[in-house]
Amino acid sequence: MGLVRAIRRFFSGFHHGIQTGKSERESREAVLQAHESSKRMVNIAAAAKKSSATESLRSLGWFVLMVTLFVGGVSLWDYLDESGYIYHDKMTLVSSKGWTNGEYKDCSSVNAKPEEPYLQCAGLVGGEPKEFKVRFYGQTRVIDKPENYTFTWKCRKNGDIDPTITCERGSQQ
Repeated sequence: MGLVRAIRRFFSGFHHGIQTGKSERESREAVLQAHESSKRMVNIAAAAKKSSATESLRSLGWFVLMVTLFVGGVSLWDYLDESGYIYHDKMTLVSSKGWTNGEYKDCSSVNAKPEEPYLQCAGLVGGEPKEFKVRFYGQTRVIDKPENYTFTWKCRKNGDIDPTITCERGSQQ
């Protein structure tokens, strides 16, 4: 009986050792899996932070680009307007005698405040002013200049088409 008991205890202990070893292996594997999961979570969080930072920089870059394009567009428009590439149609009082269709005349206007400029052509004073639609290539009023500042224009009478008169800015006095 003692031998049978010893063999049973041996196998019982062997079985217990196997169970204990299996539990330890499973525990160790669980710890390793948890460790790997936490590493993945840290990597995901780092990638999310990196992605968030990248998105923020990309958004900032687009914003700066849009502001630059807007400011550049406004500056380009102002330059083209001041240079006479953009026209302005205005109802204008024109003083001139004997102006035939297709004829060019030298005209002048002052830098006055009214929205309706007064155009005096060919130095003839005393002609009865008449109102025409005039297309000006250049600004008829410049805020930086005094009100008595004189603009000179090279104007052409177009006849019955609209606008009746077209003027391009000449030299300024």
